[in-house]
Amino acid sequence: MKWVDELPEKWEMIRAFRRRSQEGRSLARGLHQPGHGDNEVVTASLDCAKLNSELLLITLKLMADHACIFVPPVYLLQGACLEFHSNCGFPDASALAVAGSSDGWAIKRLLNVLKRKWNRPETPRDVTIRSLIDEFQRAYVNLETVPQSNILRPDKGLFR
Repeated sequence: MKWVDELPEKWEMIRAFRRRSQEGRSLARGLHQPGHGDNEVVTASLDCAKLNSELLLITLKLMADHACIFVPPVYLLQGACLEFHSNCGFPDASALAVAGSSDGWAIKRLLNVLKRKWNRPETPRDVTIRSLIDEFQRAYVNLETVPQSNILRPDKGLFR
């Protein structure tokens, strides 16, 4: 999953992401939940996916371009988030690892929600969610057309 290495520089192009990092906040935005005070909590929900649509769209576009339908392991996402925060000037060095870790888990959680939604035979009504799901479908179509891909061939890959 070499494409994960491209994520930090793609995220750095977005001013709002850089500003959040420079203010010492997480890359992923969350919802305010009862019992958590003023803290934002990233939940595995379509509402959170919609809230983080710009972040997820960048990730999903890279996945689709590289014909990858698998959600990357969390340690790869954490590394990309850590690199992003350190490049953008995260103010608190002691909280840098925590921010990278929580962002990595948040992105993985949200990608899994979208992948489960993509696997269902229904089309989402929300335009934002639909555009995110369409990127999963584009990744799948690209995966089918890649000539060296053995994963979808009955005589090789997963079907063996």
